[in-house]
Amino acid sequence: MSFSFEINPRFLIDISHQPQENIESINDYQQEELLSLEQACQPLENLLVAPPCPPQSVSNGTLLYLMNPISSIYPNYTCYAYTWTATALSATLSFFFRHDPGGWMIDDVSVYYGTTQKIINGGFEAGSLTGWNYSGHCGNNVGQAYSGSSYAKSGSWYYYDPCSGYSGSNNSGDTISQTFSTIAGGTYTISFWLTNYYCCNQTEIANITLI
Repeated sequence: MSFSFEINPRFLIDISHQPQENIESINDYQQEELLSLEQACQPLENLLVAPPCPPQSVSNGTLLYLMNPISSIYPNYTCYAYTWTATALSATLSFFFRHDPGGWMIDDVSVYYGTTQKIINGGFEAGSLTGWNYSGHCGNNVGQAYSGSSYAKSGSWYYYDPCSGYSGSNNSGDTISQTFSTIAGGTYTISFWLTNYYCCNQTEIANITLI
């Protein structure tokens, strides 16, 4: 029995010269000016939404608790911002208010994951509490969306909560909240603007939580 075969000419090419033909060396990179860290990160700016004020790092629980403040900058608002790392697949941002006899005003609520806004109707520009869950009980008045560009932080609408307590009751107050999906381990930026109308009388409580 005999065998015969042909050698493919491709296998006879001297491949030792191919790298010299196909790969060119990188020259003159030493002469390129080095970029600052700020310049190098410039393309990443569009991946994040900067908070309206410097944020503080927080974990689950109370973001802000105010009780019987002694002063107010009304009609100006105070900005609050936080960075928070999710630990589950959802979270609930809640605003509890009680005010005897004035009211709390809040506007421009946002929660960003990168450039994705997680809050619905955070500026209350729908003219209602669309997207928000309302709960609680008040002796007089309840929180709701109000119009008036001179009172809003931006736009024409804001949330005004004049919920007052029942006589002799310490459990009065109402809450608006939103639950949104999260990615465990992801970093989120929370911010809102708050002011106190007719400050510094009797019982005034603002309790903002993220759980």
